[in-house]
Amino acid sequence: MNSKIQQAISYLKENGNSNSTATILLPAGRFDLDSNTDQKGTLMFNGLETDSDGSLVLKGAGRGKTTLVFTDFEQSAVYGKMIKGLTLQGLHFTREHYSATQGEVVSTAPGEVVIKIHRGFPKPDFLWRYKDLGHYLRRATNSTTDPLIILTDNDQVKYGYRDGAPYPPEHVKGRQWKFYLANKKLDLEGKGYSKGSYVAIKAKKSGFPYEFRGGERLTMDDIKWTHSTRGIIRGTTLADGTRYAFNDITISNCLIARAKPRFDQTPILSASGGGIQLNQPDDLPANNILVKNCRLESTGDDNIALFNVNNVRLENLKSNNAFARSILVTSKARNLCGSNISVTNGVIENDKQEPVTIAECD
Repeated sequence: MNSKIQQAISYLKENGNSNSTATILLPAGRFDLDSNTDQKGTLMFNGLETDSDGSLVLKGAGRGKTTLVFTDFEQSAVYGKMIKGLTLQGLHFTREHYSATQGEVVSTAPGEVVIKIHRGFPKPDFLWRYKDLGHYLRRATNSTTDPLIILTDNDQVKYGYRDGAPYPPEHVKGRQWKFYLANKKLDLEGKGYSKGSYVAIKAKKSGFPYEFRGGERLTMDDIKWTHSTRGIIRGTTLADGTRYAFNDITISNCLIARAKPRFDQTPILSASGGGIQLNQPDDLPANNILVKNCRLESTGDDNIALFNVNNVRLENLKSNNAFARSILVTSKARNLCGSNISVTNGVIENDKQEPVTIAECD
């Protein structure tokens, strides 16, 4: 597939083709894509540069028909730096494994909690990473069909590291695992972690489903993400110190979904990471962003995060059951408006955990 991508990029670079459209069509079916050795991503779009009317289109038969399974759990699925004119359409991006796990409380003690992992969900040592990033617990409702994050009196609880030193989850017996809390004095029994309580367990180990750094004119339409949901679209800095933004982004008709139940137990989370992440606080502002007709469900952080962005429209957006916030709107998000935004079992907040109201679009 990378060979086809590079052929298309080469065609668009030829004289007279920079305003053309090159389309790579994928039929219905499942495609297992192995690791792309020594590369940033499994599918690479570096070098794509078209003029204002040109584009490269990677198109499947529909997000319910063409599935791309990325077998390298930690490699970014799609990567592009300084790309101009890319469309991804009609595809389901997923991984071979669940990237979050869950279970029920067995017992608590100061600085510890023992959790029995639900059948069929990943063992905690599979998701553990030796980097102090994204290891958190949070209680959920006891439901086999639709477990939801509990919003009140239920802060995220950090586990796995104390004072910079790793404390990986420890196997006790059977499906029982002991989690070491960052606060060694904290007893979760007083925080609602009674025996049998459901707990969502996240660890940000899986790679990004997409990672774009610098460029313009990116469209993702009719896309579904499972297992790996936290995508990055942000600015970049080149080796000579020149900074570039990422502008003109459209994400439409998209779906972030929980995967199928395991042994009749629906997952609490769709993934350990968040959802659509637009830019970073210290990047140049990303301009002209449209997210429309999307349903974002149960990610392991913020379902959608707006950092240093300008001129953003959110239309017909449903955001449900995030581990953190349904919509994060930082103080650097400017000229933002929304229409027909639905948030269930979640909040719209800034990075200070203060409620935010999104202005109606004209």
